[in-house]
Amino acid sequence: MRFSRLNLTVGLLMLAGLLAGCESESPVTAPPPSVAPSRAGSNPGAGNTGLSTAPVNPANPAAPVGGPLMGPDGQITVVAPPPTGQNITGQIFWVKENNIWQGGAGTPDGKPLTVKDLGGKQLTKATDLALAKSPTISPDGGKMVYAYSPEPEGSQGNIVIGQDLYLYDLKTGNNTILLKRDDPQGFLDHPVWSVDGKYLFFDSRIPRRDQAGQITGELITLYRYNLATKQREKLAEDAREPNPSPDGKQVVYTEVQTQNNYEQSLKILDLDTKKPRLLAGTDKGFQAIYFPRISPDGLSIAFSAAGGPDNTATPGSSGLQPIAPTPTKATSLLVQPSGLLSLLPSAPPRKLAARHGLPYDLWLIKTDGSGLRRLTTLYEDQPMAAWSKDGQKIALMAGQGFYMLATEGKNLLKRSDRGAHDGFDWHN
Repeated sequence: MRFSRLNLTVGLLMLAGLLAGCESESPVTAPPPSVAPSRAGSNPGAGNTGLSTAPVNPANPAAPVGGPLMGPDGQITVVAPPPTGQNITGQIFWVKENNIWQGGAGTPDGKPLTVKDLGGKQLTKATDLALAKSPTISPDGGKMVYAYSPEPEGSQGNIVIGQDLYLYDLKTGNNTILLKRDDPQGFLDHPVWSVDGKYLFFDSRIPRRDQAGQITGELITLYRYNLATKQREKLAEDAREPNPSPDGKQVVYTEVQTQNNYEQSLKILDLDTKKPRLLAGTDKGFQAIYFPRISPDGLSIAFSAAGGPDNTATPGSSGLQPIAPTPTKATSLLVQPSGLLSLLPSAPPRKLAARHGLPYDLWLIKTDGSGLRRLTTLYEDQPMAAWSKDGQKIALMAGQGFYMLATEGKNLLKRSDRGAHDGFDWHN
């Protein structure tokens, strides 16, 4: 079996050896172990994936696109537009082969995007057992902060692995460490700049230990870092994937209840009062939430999620633009971890025919908690959204492709069949 960095990372955070026999080529956020994917028509609050067995009429491209087709063997065939290979304005930043790449029409000397590749050029130089991820671009476009895990240190049975934040100058290529983890086995991740460029928001994961020093779980904490004073401020616990509002008054994040079956929800925090407010979670049928991003006007939040309140609704009823149905290759849902493995927030599924976990889609909600609606019916692999500067478009990077759509959920276009995980940003 190929040595997997993800296996090593997770094994250190929990109990070494728990992940023997597991393999994953992409990070997968595990849902609570009691939740299992089910067919359309079941209770949407109890793990409904909205998978449809209804056929799609290929002779009528103007008709609403049906949901993914469920085969008798449990495979899912997703109906999606064919890739165009059309480039994107500005610059996109994503992770490929353990390194951060820069692409888009604004990238000098970069290979163009195609239907099978994202093009661009490689920025970082991580080795096979190292990983550069979670790129975030400064408001002026001149700098990039990213998370970096060096190669593991130590000998077998006493391996140490962690993750720090680095600062990369996009003009000079100068690369320096910005924030170092406090715990040798800690992980600093999901950095994002404030709109004024004064702060950096990020989350920290460190092992939770009992009195005997044995790892029993993990602590996830959200921080704000002042780039001028170099002071970090603790904002919330059980919180990750932050994104601040343009006015700097709030920050949206994913809450992960590390001591309650890793139940997930979307919350927004008032930075003056430090009081959080629930926007969406299991109360609306969501099994997993990922990568929330606030719109440039500060009024809406795009986020990825599995499950949801209207998974059995006909695509198009939430403003989804009808597109000509083009079946893509089928992928299989995987059996999620159980027992002690289910304690892990990023436990990979057991090794089966495919590598994907729960199917995700893009959702939109107002920052006041109103107007929740679904933007896509792609059933993708952990899609990550980024807004255009004018707030009219969203770029969507996922495990099975790269997409563009209007913020109303219309005009969905697939740019490339090549997708990505581990972070995404779009400077435009």
